Amino acid sequence: MSLYVSTTYFGDGSQVQYALRDLEKLKIKKIELGSNHSSVKNNKLNLKKNTKYIVHNYFPPEEKDFILNIASTRSQVRDKSIAFIKSSIIWCQKNDIKFYTIHPGFFAEAISPLGYGGQKRNFDLNFDKKSIVLKNRRKTLDETSRIIKHLYDFANGRTQLLIENQGSITSHNFTLFDSYDELKRLKKNVGLKLKFNFNLAHAYLSGINITDKKTFLEFYEDSPFFETSEIRSIYDSHLPLKAGNGRILKLLKEYKSLFRKSNGIFEYRNIEAEKLLKSYIFVSEILA
Repeated sequence: MSLYVSTTYFGDGSQVQYALRDLEKLKIKKIELGSNHSSVKNNKLNLKKNTKYIVHNYFPPEEKDFILNIASTRSQVRDKSIAFIKSSIIWCQKNDIKFYTIHPGFFAEAISPLGYGGQKRNFDLNFDKKSIVLKNRRKTLDETSRIIKHLYDFANGRTQLLIENQGSITSHNFTLFDSYDELKRLKKNVGLKLKFNFNLAHAYLSGINITDKKTFLEFYEDSPFFETSEIRSIYDSHLPLKAGNGRILKLLKEYKSLFRKSNGIFEYRNIEAEKLLKSYIFVSEILA
């Protein structure tokens, strides 16, 4: 497994250039530019020629934060989200970045940019529960599929667009493309261009039976990357993998031979560099 580290570990609202300096000191050469940073001017990024970068929305962050939602029924939110993604695709192409991950939208309208970490480490967005009243889920899925297909056409293969599957126990009514059936439907609607940055924690929390090898292989073949972080209780906690009996760690061990031929991304949140490095070494040794 080729291991990437997301800059999200450095902290919500942090400046990404400081995370990049941190990772340079740790000699990490494969980096995901993550979604939880404050705005930064392009000339401050100082991307290194000897480092591979991939991008995860929301990036590059704007001066004024907003929540991307290509599935929003509010045209202003939906259109701005599509425009931002197109702008980011162009930015990736200008910077020779080959992979760019987006979320496939939310069924409900999000009302705050970040969930609350705290002791529970629940990083779910906060949603307007009333916004799904009388809303047709199937219609939303199909309309969003058409938008995703349009974005693939826009990227035109020069930057590979990746879709991250969603999944949550605490917000399961508000997300989209978070089940086996909905992800297969997305594949059918978009076609062979569709590729996933498959989030193992999201799949586990949404009830996709990826401990069943047949089911796992259906997604594996369309997933150049796997987002990897550990779960705590019912929460998508973005914790580092470490020795023990973690649910995601068990999956890595179970499918070790498959993961060795793939790419993993440590999407940790709000942790110290020492814990990040320890986890990086630990997983590298398991998959060696």
